[in-house]
Parts: sequence; structure tokens; C-alpha cells
Amino acid sequence: MAPPDAPWPDRKMLTLLRHLAIDPTAARHSVPFVGQHSNRRGLSIDPADSRAYVQGDDLRHLDWGQLAKFDQLVVRLFYAQHAMRVTIALDCSASMTLGTPRKFDFARSLAACLSIIALQGRSEVQLVPSPQGSPQRFVDPSASRGVAMADILAKLRALQAGGVMDIPELLRRAVRQNSDLLIFISDCLPPRDLTSTFAAVAAHGRRLIVLHTLCPQEQSPTFRDSVMLRDLETGRRQHVSGSQAAGSAYHAALERWRHELLECVTRCGGVYRYISTSTSIEEVLTRNLLEVLITR
Repeated sequence: MAPPDAPWPDRKMLTLLRHLAIDPTAARHSVPFVGQHSNRRGLSIDPADSRAYVQGDDLRHLDWGQLAKFDQLVVRLFYAQHAMRVTIALDCSASMTLGTPRKFDFARSLAACLSIIALQGRSEVQLVPSPQGSPQRFVDPSASRGVAMADILAKLRALQAGGVMDIPELLRRAVRQNSDLLIFISDCLPPRDLTSTFAAVAAHGRRLIVLHTLCPQEQSPTFRDSVMLRDLETGRRQHVSGSQAAGSAYHAALERWRHELLECVTRCGGVYRYISTSTSIEEVLTRNLLEVLITR
């Protein structure tokens, strides 16, 4: 298979990725301790509760302060730590084939980089492509990090774009994966009200990151002449007269759409980022995702 037009992780990119990590606080939502903690009691450095000592308890967990103050044997309980679980929902619909590089190639290159960052941080990664493909789970048992990375890169390279996108269904499939952080990469076409869809993600305790990806042709189309627009997913056609008024109306509608997406994602406690395929992957990772990635 020919390499995608968008930069694929090479040696130089891998060097950059080694210095990036997912911020543990990026997965925290309204539910306490989502992200780096489970609700199970176990061993970690963060106290969760305490209870009376019973025979057989580990003496190392005795609360010596309680013993000295009240002459009571009390055992400290801690939140059990688990690896952060990251789900990447990737739009593979026909509308993603527009642009140079294609939005699809840019999006899967970005998904590859985010997957590598997550895996090298010992996170679990789950890939949910749509409209084609079944969810794939990739873990990093420390002995096989390279295998997990090679596996997810191969799966991403093998994906093809085509078909009609159903965003609510994709996010419903993604929410079924037991994850802390849900990263959605899509052109979000056709425009629609996704408030209830994003709210459902938040209701399941998932922190939502929306990477709204468009190409320059969609951001600033030329309206000098009359054109026939065709929906790549449905094949529907729409005649548009070429005029300055048509161009102004298009840009106004685009801004309204972006603002609506920003508002409904933010209202659900998520992060919305508007990304152009003319932006380098490096700039997206180091500048556009400051709420999600940290330098280490």
C-alpha cells in the first residue's frame, strides 16, 4: 500500500513523540478520580478511606497517627491505580477523502501519533473506526510495547475511507469501550446538532476530545463561478451560484457551525479543537492539544 500523503510517524516524529505524554488530568471529568484511579480499593499512593484492623491485614498500612492518638488499630485504604484507557474514534467516511493531503490520511496519521503517545505511557488504546471496521484493543504489557505500536500502525494503514458516516452511532460504539478518554477525529459532516450525542458521552463518565478536521478547500472555497457541489457520502448535488454574497454566506455558516460544536462540547466538559489539514502534525501535537498532552 502506498504511504499516505500526510506525514506518517518516521524516526524524526518518533523522537518528538517520546517527549510527549497524555496529561493524567486530561481524563478527569465531573466524576472524581476518573483517569488514573479505579473505584476499587487497592494499592497506590492516594488514600481513599480507612477501616478497623482485622487479623491478616498488612501491618504496613496501619494508620500510626490514629493508633497514637486514639489507641485504635486502623488500616488505611487506597485507590487502586490502573493504566489510563484511551479510545480513538476515527471517521473513515467518504467525505474524509477530500483535500490534499486527504482529511482521512491526516486524521489517521494524527491517530497513529496519539496512539503511540498513549502506548508509550503504558495506557491501553482502543481504536473504533467508522463506518467500516470493528473496535480493536491494543495494550502495552511492558514487554511488548513495540509489538502493540506496530500492530496499531498496521491496522491504521490498512483502513480505507468510504461509506456514509453516522456520528451518533460511532460515538455510541466508542462509549461501549471501557475507557477514560475518548478522542473523536472527524470532519463532523454533515453539520447537525450533536448536543445530545456529546452529552451522552459525558453521562458515561468519558472525557471527550473532539478534533474537528477540515481541509483548506472547505475552509475557503472559491465562489468566482457557478459550481455544482456533490456530497461525497450520499452523492446528492447542489448548484451554487458564484458570487461574493455566496462566499460570505458560506463563511458565516461555517463560523456558526464551529461555534455550535465548540459550545456543546465545552458544555459537556470536553475539549474542542478546530484543525486544518494544512497544519503540520507536529504543530497540532505541540500547540493545539495543550489541554491533553504534556512535555516530559
